[in-house]
Amino acid sequence: MANFFDDIKSFIEGQGYGPVFCEFLPASPDHVIAVFVYGNLPSKDGTLTRLTQIQVRHESAPDAYRIATELSHMLDSGSEEQLINLTQERWCHCTPRKRPRSFGHDDKGRTTYYFEVSIWGPDGL
Repeated sequence: MANFFDDIKSFIEGQGYGPVFCEFLPASPDHVIAVFVYGNLPSKDGTLTRLTQIQVRHESAPDAYRIATELSHMLDSGSEEQLINLTQERWCHCTPRKRPRSFGHDDKGRTTYYFEVSIWGPDGL
């Protein structure tokens, strides 16, 4: 059975971005997306809100920012709270908490931008 990280990884890579790593930012490749969950808020109705940070690292600062911005809009259910189908079986709602911000440069000159999003859906997601 797939889990949240499998679903979000498949969704992002299915939109043409990646590679995506979950709970880990590897030293290589230079162009990478990393997904981290830093908080969980369970609800009595069987749902769970995951406070999620998504990092985008790239050799080009403008490209890192562009990709992070595109992903932050892609993972936004909007004011109408549209469902985002992560897979054919699983869905979620996404609410941006912070739009892309610079995380800085590393010793190899790569730039990382990050954004934060609340991802709400069934606890089994």
